[in-house]
Amino acid sequence: MSAPGFIIKQNRPSSSRMMGVALNHYEFYSLQGTSIGYAREQAEQGVRSIGRLFVDQAYRRFRINFYNAQGLPVMYAVNQRRVFVKCIEIYAVERGAKLGSVRGWGGGLNLTMVDPAGQVILKGKRRGFGRFECTDNQQCHFVTIQRKWRGVIDHLLSDDDEFSVRFHRGVGTVIQRTMVLVAAVFIDIHYFEYANVS
Repeated sequence: MSAPGFIIKQNRPSSSRMMGVALNHYEFYSLQGTSIGYAREQAEQGVRSIGRLFVDQAYRRFRINFYNAQGLPVMYAVNQRRVFVKCIEIYAVERGAKLGSVRGWGGGLNLTMVDPAGQVILKGKRRGFGRFECTDNQQCHFVTIQRKWRGVIDHLLSDDDEFSVRFHRGVGTVIQRTMVLVAAVFIDIHYFEYANVS
């Protein structure tokens, strides 16, 4: 039996590409191909939308809204402007309660996933080609986030990525699954989009 998990597909709208500003859009699927939700970067208005053309994602503040399969908003993540540590903070839609944050350093090669109290609950590290391994507090291998290799031509023509997420010790708690989902988006934004590497 294969490990439980899900698939994340980046799907940027052609309208934003034509304007030279490709907003981050993601679709989430079960391993069987059933839609389980999606996420959309909130478009910026006015001067901030122009600034997006010139400021790298790592150094600008933006919001990504997450929805369930029925299209209802469930949480949102805010990319914080940081110089040395990249950070995305996660909030519940209801009452705006903070759920935690995903932080990265070393060019996005190292991750920590932190709960609302500031306790580290998962750590991640890049292990080889497009693969990130995450461990829990007992240093046990908890989840693998793997970027799908589509071939040289595909990667040259499009930067829409696909990731598979595989849990190795059950699916964990709701907060752990939430962190892993946002961590995969974080990896795409702060490592693959920023560094433009495979």
